[in-house]
Amino acid sequence: MRTVDVNDAETFLANLPPRRLRWSGLPVSGHYHTAAAVLSGVGSDLSEFPSADLRIPTSDDTGDVLTAKWLRPRGFSLDQEPQCPLIVLLHGLGGHAGSSYIRRSASWLLENQRDVLLFNFRGAGDSCDLCRKHNHPGRTEDLRDLFRWIERNTEPNVVRCGAVPVGFSLGGNILLKFLAENEQTGPVRAAVTVSAPMDLEETSRRLSRWKNLPYRLYLLHKLRNRVLDETGFLSKKEKQRVRWTKSVWEFDKQFTAPRNGYESVEAYYADNSAIPSLPKIEVPTLLVYARDDPFVPSKTYEEFAWDDHPNLLPAISDAGGHVGFVGSDHDSLWHNRCILYAAENIDTLSATAVGSER
Repeated sequence: MRTVDVNDAETFLANLPPRRLRWSGLPVSGHYHTAAAVLSGVGSDLSEFPSADLRIPTSDDTGDVLTAKWLRPRGFSLDQEPQCPLIVLLHGLGGHAGSSYIRRSASWLLENQRDVLLFNFRGAGDSCDLCRKHNHPGRTEDLRDLFRWIERNTEPNVVRCGAVPVGFSLGGNILLKFLAENEQTGPVRAAVTVSAPMDLEETSRRLSRWKNLPYRLYLLHKLRNRVLDETGFLSKKEKQRVRWTKSVWEFDKQFTAPRNGYESVEAYYADNSAIPSLPKIEVPTLLVYARDDPFVPSKTYEEFAWDDHPNLLPAISDAGGHVGFVGSDHDSLWHNRCILYAAENIDTLSATAVGSER
């Protein structure tokens, strides 16, 4: 096992971009940042960047096909060899590759001369009509299929310089489990998570609180619509259960857990939460989190023994909400600057060997 040197980890964290965030210290700062995350990508137009649509077959004999979009900075053609690691953006619960916060991050990274790949988890975005199965936080094989496919089938090789996957919210939980469960991570040289809910049961309970009603209704609306749109794949009984759910907890209890073979929602959450598997991660991973996140409990981050696992690099801020981190100048989001910093500095860490070098 290769591990990051403790001194390298401390130096890496000490040189993170400065935290100049709006609304710091306000009691409702987390809600302001979280609301801003929903609106942050409005107007982010990616059509001006060179791009290619990718179709990635799954390896589980379902016939499901995953989708992704590769984007390049202005001035680059699709047949030019990349000169830097590919940044792979992974959306969260109810989202897709075109979600506002994904577009905002993609646009900013592209303006900073980085190649970006936007990935749809199974059944999300334009993969909806190509998949019979649904994404859930333990379906890490889809990331394995993604990285294997782009490593072997893209021309030019888009991961010639490696890849840095970035998991937002629930996408972060899936990414962490993927890193922990796979000794061979293909082209992945480093990883970043933003507001990852590593304890799914605690996060779902937080969402059920009355003060989080707007978030709960927003996410539930997205989940219901996605599932009910797949008219050919659901039984009449499943559709009825989905329509009557009143919370994300109930949605998972009535639909997600039983559909994926779990006897209870508690068992589903326990089996798919990333927190127990974190010590197995060998790839250098930056975890961005804000203590004022409205529904990802801070104790998940505060109580973990980070010092015992130098591969895991916690970037914990007092303010930032859930995938918010709005800068005081509105010019950029702090987590975007952290993503770029990680992509530019992965070679300063000693645990950059992945894939065949392990």
